[in-house]
Amino acid sequence: MNTTINDLTVLFLSILLEALPFVMLGSIIASVISLFVSDKLLYRFIPKNRAGGLIAASLMGLIFPVCDCTVVPIMRRLIRKGLPSSLAVTFMCAVPIINPAVILSTAWAFTNLPHIIWLRLLVGMSVAIATGFAIGKLTREANPLLNEKDLLTTPEHKGCSCANHECAPDVHECTCSHESHDAGRREGCACGNAGHQHGRYVTESRWAKVSDKIHRFISHTAGEFIDSSALIVIGAFLSSVIQIWAPRTIMYPVAASPTASVGVMMGFTYLISLCSNADAFVAKSFCGIFTTGSVVAFLTFGQMIDLKNTVMLLGFFKKRFIIITIITVAILCFSWGVIINILGRGL
Repeated sequence: MNTTINDLTVLFLSILLEALPFVMLGSIIASVISLFVSDKLLYRFIPKNRAGGLIAASLMGLIFPVCDCTVVPIMRRLIRKGLPSSLAVTFMCAVPIINPAVILSTAWAFTNLPHIIWLRLLVGMSVAIATGFAIGKLTREANPLLNEKDLLTTPEHKGCSCANHECAPDVHECTCSHESHDAGRREGCACGNAGHQHGRYVTESRWAKVSDKIHRFISHTAGEFIDSSALIVIGAFLSSVIQIWAPRTIMYPVAASPTASVGVMMGFTYLISLCSNADAFVAKSFCGIFTTGSVVAFLTFGQMIDLKNTVMLLGFFKKRFIIITIITVAILCFSWGVIINILGRGL
């Protein structure tokens, strides 16, 4: 019994200690992107034509490396700005896989198995593009947002003269020359930003702005790290328990099956909802037990669709759109996993 507990502890800690530095790296990058890079900039990088747009959307993670934990709200904002849903879905599926932080963590985890790195990128990009194409054909680019009016200016942003639906009007510096009044309520300011206080923002010192940005950056990074760390702890523990205590007579036949192994690993990654910056270390612990195709499916499916993201999708998008997306991604990832197992025996 003591030996079993020791083995469990060693395996759990080895996964955790390898993963946490990459969780921190991913949290820092996510904070920089979230706080200092606007959706407008991202929107401009994606061509509006179908073929070029799908390819560009699948590679956006190389420039805007966001984690799967934040990609659904970003996708919603892009659709609100007018990006076709097919391109937005491709972005959602590809960005958590094809980005520098995830590529680095995967390369570190699979140093001795470089083919896993390339397979993850290949499968991730192809599934993302194919899913976007399917969404475009099956939905005819119909508005997928749950609220039909969500493509228009939302109530809290009405009245702002900047025409940016994502901004909060009260943070604009006014150009009306009224130094210390509440423009929208007292002096009939002509700047058009009804509801902001001029003096508060115009006279704000540069240091206060820098200090506020630093504070928000640290707070955002800490929040990202804590949330992601909690998930990686759960994932590392469950994978350790499965490998140490799962009955070998049940696990080995499933793990060796070219089809069942893929389905099991896809179900596992969906439920534990790991962060893409560290899932490679959990996946690596299954190498040598489960098939190569199932490990690749674990590394791709869970970052495109998992329990956490499904809940977020249900809050923003129509059910038909969500069902088509999930089924398409699941079929493609499962098919790729089985194909890899059949064609790549011995990998």
